[in-house]
Amino acid sequence: MKNLYFSILAALAFFFVLLFPQESFSAASSGLLLWYETLVPTLLPVMILSHLLLSSGLALRLSRRICRPLTALLSISPGGVYALLAGFLCGCPMGAKVLSELRKNGQISQAEASYLAAFVNNVSPAFLTNFLVINHLQSTSLVMPTLVILLGAPLLYGLFSNHRYRVRARQTQKAMYAEAAHTEPTCTRQAQKETHTEAAHTETTRARQMQKAAYAEAAHTGAAPKRTCDVVHSPADSGEKNKAPATAITFVMVDASITDSICSITKLGGYILLFAVFTAMIDALPLHSPFLTAVLAGITEISGGIHRLSQLALPFPVKYLLLIAASAFGGLCCMAQSAQMLACISLPLRSYLAARASITVIAVLMALCYIL
Repeated sequence: MKNLYFSILAALAFFFVLLFPQESFSAASSGLLLWYETLVPTLLPVMILSHLLLSSGLALRLSRRICRPLTALLSISPGGVYALLAGFLCGCPMGAKVLSELRKNGQISQAEASYLAAFVNNVSPAFLTNFLVINHLQSTSLVMPTLVILLGAPLLYGLFSNHRYRVRARQTQKAMYAEAAHTEPTCTRQAQKETHTEAAHTETTRARQMQKAAYAEAAHTGAAPKRTCDVVHSPADSGEKNKAPATAITFVMVDASITDSICSITKLGGYILLFAVFTAMIDALPLHSPFLTAVLAGITEISGGIHRLSQLALPFPVKYLLLIAASAFGGLCCMAQSAQMLACISLPLRSYLAARASITVIAVLMALCYIL
């Protein structure tokens, strides 16, 4: 049934582009300009550097050192702390992208990735400050309250749902330990014991041979014999000569980071273009209600929704609540951008949608407390 809905929507958009070429061209142009002038210079450097930090291991080391309070508060790993910071500071879809990369590399558990994905994919503070507050609300005094509301709401949701995550993580860990203890046969432990015994015997035999060779060389040259413990193994013998440190950054990593980030930012531009056309389709509907049109646009795509909601002739408290709701929800466009990344985390879109709706309710309640 879901595929049927998507097929109908795609067919309607196709016929809209054919029948209304001027409106679709204007919408696509505005979407591409938003992507080229705002998102590419803002997100692309962050994506490249973030991928580089994750590939080199520096991101986890930095998170482990500077974010211990968050680790203790939410019971998450250093990788989870880095994903949390990326999602809150860099904006959508950086949170989901970092989580998917951590999950692919095995640096974060499935339970932790699903828990964090529900609330780390937020609108960036730079977008909220410039686009929402300064350009549309036109009041610099609202910058700090708006940031507190829209960044505090997902953090509160994370705190409220943390107990459920801890319980699920403990249950998963217990199940893994029980399965490992049940499936490990006795013969495996016996084989491991025999392997260790054989390795110790081989090492002893080798040491004796080296000692005999040292005595023979001493008898031939007249020098004092070397003891076995004096023999220094070269780095090549121990396998440490060619081992690069975990934080080494190579040009191969840089190339891979650039390629992956360009692919992601290009997909992001495609989603913005498509949803700009969808927003133009909403404008073309004979709704005869600017309020309903603006609300549907805010649900579909955040930037177009904010622009339309700010132009409504409504009292400031009502308009502010609507803008807060649209910004907290993020729009279906942000959800579509993160869909493939969320699939790597195995988080259903229904659960993600429910989490965003809960965050929206929390943000509206916080905004209502601020207004009153």
